[in-house]
Amino acid sequence: MFFRDVVGQERIKARLIHSVRDQRVPHAMLFLGPEGHGGLPLAIAFARYLNCSNRTDSDACGHCPSCLKISKLVHPDLHFVFPVVKVGSKDVVSDMRLPAWREAVLKNPYLTSEQWMECIGAENKQGGIFKEESEKIISKLLVKSFESEYKVMIVWMAEKLNVPTANKLLKIFEEPPEKTLFILIASASEQMLPTILSRMQIFLVPQIEEDAMREEIIRRNNVSPEMAGRIVKMSAGDFSAALAYLSEGSADTEFYDYFVRWMRLCWSVRSVNKSRQMSSMLELIRLIEKLSSLGRERIKQFLSYSIGLIRENLLLHCGKEELVRLDSREQEFSSKFSAYIHQDNVFQIIEELSLAYEHIESNGNEKIVMTDLVLRLIRLIK
Repeated sequence: MFFRDVVGQERIKARLIHSVRDQRVPHAMLFLGPEGHGGLPLAIAFARYLNCSNRTDSDACGHCPSCLKISKLVHPDLHFVFPVVKVGSKDVVSDMRLPAWREAVLKNPYLTSEQWMECIGAENKQGGIFKEESEKIISKLLVKSFESEYKVMIVWMAEKLNVPTANKLLKIFEEPPEKTLFILIASASEQMLPTILSRMQIFLVPQIEEDAMREEIIRRNNVSPEMAGRIVKMSAGDFSAALAYLSEGSADTEFYDYFVRWMRLCWSVRSVNKSRQMSSMLELIRLIEKLSSLGRERIKQFLSYSIGLIRENLLLHCGKEELVRLDSREQEFSSKFSAYIHQDNVFQIIEELSLAYEHIESNGNEKIVMTDLVLRLIRLIK
């Protein structure tokens, strides 16, 4: 992974490059942002750049011994820690899953936690970074570097550090050996100990810029600019979500059809006609069943798509047609639907959709979450 392979995030790239040029590399960094924003690719690209022996002003050379080894994630001075799943009472550390990790990351640097859990066959188990890992980390970093100037320890999903592990690492985070760099990657800082956060220089990893995402989607997949624009809109700056849309073909019609059916039923269930009300409620129940069966990642994508479409409808309602980015079908539906999205309800609607997204991401029961969401939106769509 080079800086040029990281989609967007030009400001962070420039900041990292300047830290190397100015010889002011912090010893402990936290890349904080949702998984699909590129924290892991940035960390690997920075580790490559830092230890490249022929780096340029903008990227690593790609040809020196360090670059060649990092290309395969086998550099002896580049270490990875990531969530694993315990098997009974047996001690489990990241090194036991390192071959699978390398394969997964080389295939997709925008790997999500759910995809990783699938790779290691975790099923419904929760991954974690357990206390046995802290001993491994300390022992690796107390020895001198093998080949490069810096030893780099990348901790992916650092919020999964359990409390005993985190506490044991506090001292080495604060006073690491010379030329040692920690790069922690997390999406939920509220799940991390304040004592860990206080020892980190935090880099907020924002949504990927729309233009950069659109160009990368077109380059990788040879899709039309219109299709790329729709994927960008639905992905909301999350490149993992964009890749999922592309691989599953969901960007074309499915989410639009679900959304239209959902909104129409939420409206018609409020009818004064009891027969129509009952019929609409039964249809909603069937729709909830369908949505709940999509799987966590697809439900999250659908909710992101819904949030985006709600925002576009608010722009239409406010007469900002020049800012609206909808395809012809969405435009036709929204020309009427936008009358029901206004300043009195839009913030609540988006809040409910966002909350449902968070609950699904936190392994909430899909059917319960979606049922609760539908009942709440019935009250708001008016």
